[in-house]
Amino acid sequence: MFSWLSRIVHPVRSHPWRSVATGSAALIILGFGWRISQPSQPDYVTAVASLGSVRQTVEAVGTVISERDLQLHFPVSGIVERVLVKEGDTVKTGQTLVALRAGNLSAAVASAAASLRSAQAQLQLLLEGNRPEDIAITQAEFENKQAALEAARASLKTAEESAKTAQAELESLRREASVSLGGDVATAGSTVSAELVEMRSSLAVIDDVFDDVDVQDVLLKQGPVGYSLMRERKRVVDADVNSLLGADLTPDDYEAALLLLEEARTTALAVADVLARSYDVIISLPETGTFGVAERESHKSTLTTERNTIQTSLGTIESALSDLRSASAGYDTKIVAEETSLISAKGARDRALADVRTYETAVRIAQAQLDLKRAGARQADIDAARARVQSAAADLQRAQAQLRDTVLTAPIDGVITKVNVKAGESLSTSFQTEAPVTMLGASPYRVEMYIAEVDIPKVALSQSGSIELDAFRGKPFTLRVGEIAPVATDRDGVPKYRIKLDFLTQPQGVRVGMTGDAEILTATRSGVVSVPLRAVLEYPDGSRYVRVLDDDEMVERPVTIGLDGESGAVEVTGVGSGETIVVLIRE
Repeated sequence: MFSWLSRIVHPVRSHPWRSVATGSAALIILGFGWRISQPSQPDYVTAVASLGSVRQTVEAVGTVISERDLQLHFPVSGIVERVLVKEGDTVKTGQTLVALRAGNLSAAVASAAASLRSAQAQLQLLLEGNRPEDIAITQAEFENKQAALEAARASLKTAEESAKTAQAELESLRREASVSLGGDVATAGSTVSAELVEMRSSLAVIDDVFDDVDVQDVLLKQGPVGYSLMRERKRVVDADVNSLLGADLTPDDYEAALLLLEEARTTALAVADVLARSYDVIISLPETGTFGVAERESHKSTLTTERNTIQTSLGTIESALSDLRSASAGYDTKIVAEETSLISAKGARDRALADVRTYETAVRIAQAQLDLKRAGARQADIDAARARVQSAAADLQRAQAQLRDTVLTAPIDGVITKVNVKAGESLSTSFQTEAPVTMLGASPYRVEMYIAEVDIPKVALSQSGSIELDAFRGKPFTLRVGEIAPVATDRDGVPKYRIKLDFLTQPQGVRVGMTGDAEILTATRSGVVSVPLRAVLEYPDGSRYVRVLDDDEMVERPVTIGLDGESGAVEVTGVGSGETIVVLIRE
């Protein structure tokens, strides 16, 4: 059973070094195989977000130049307000020599400063959020509007009930009037029907009178005008009587009965008028051999009888009309009063409904305002406010720079050699030939550097700087910006702006033509968090983010960019100090 073990042990004993090498190689191969079988992990290049100061600088190659005889010019045109030096005066660096009128520019600086303070205040308000007192006031206003809405709804309910009550009272009163006056209404219909029959009978009698042969004979011979008018009038009245007789003579209520009686009375008056006209025609006919006095008197008597009959009908109708009016007068008064009450109640209801709609809108607005107060500021609003602060700060810097351009200062210590301007003179950068002031510098050396147009807005007079000359490695010289060219200069096909800087102390051993790395400190920010600029990435919508390692998990964190610093650092908001930032991922 140990034969297999002896076969392994024997070679090992015979050749120990060869066995060890073979075993090691096998272990290496096995380890490499296991390694490549494992899934690859990303290799992060990281940096730590640091809390401190961020310095913004503009860098370029600087060259030492000689400028003992300085020609000092204004970068802008204007009217000289003050000349503060004369030939032979000894001046110090930064001393004001000549000043232009700057009333509008001073106002612009004040306005830009006020705008910056306002933008900062608005940002602070957003950052602090709404005060509890403001939320409480908005809450109280919302509750007041809710209470007003409930009161309006109660008023609407009361008004609707009043309108329903008035409508019910009116309908009840009308039903009562209809029942109470039902007999008079029925009587009115029968009275009108009977009297219309009498009217038609009387009209027929007129036809009988004028159809008499003897009367027709006289009419044919004489043809009086009154007869034609009477016949036309009778034709109209016949039609009215027949129309009424053919209509429904059973009115539904007393109002319809009154209308029917009034129409019947009008028709009776028309019939009486036709009878009167007929009587006048008869009495106007002359006597003839066939038409004598006896016949005229007979016809007159017939027409008079019919006139009396119609007068009786008219009296009957008017009596019925008067009785019905008297009976309905009390109800009319009550109905009119109730109709007035109904109209008033409907008006109150409509006003209450309008109030409810108004207060519903007011409550919705108050609710939205309260929700807005409670929600606080959105991040987008805060970012926009920060952008407005930065824009206002840039406007202030620009206004201050324009104001500084109206003051000519000594770039270095020296002596004034010539003053070519007087107070009240107008200076133009376009036509100015002589320098307003020339001076002899105490130190013959300055540093000249050319910077790109994207950096020129950051540079201002009197900003500090330094240069480390190649000949003096490890020994930086402190400088101050003394002159900024108003126009660009072509440098190898690229427009650049010339900046001249002055040494703060007399340099020892420095020679004209020496070069080195120069920088100007344009801005600084203390107590801020910074990360490498290349760690900041951008979403498709233009917003920025960084990748943060949290328990070995990489998460994206939105950030806001601030000041661009030196050495590739950038100020950010949205990341805490000490957090690990992914700069690069190497697969």
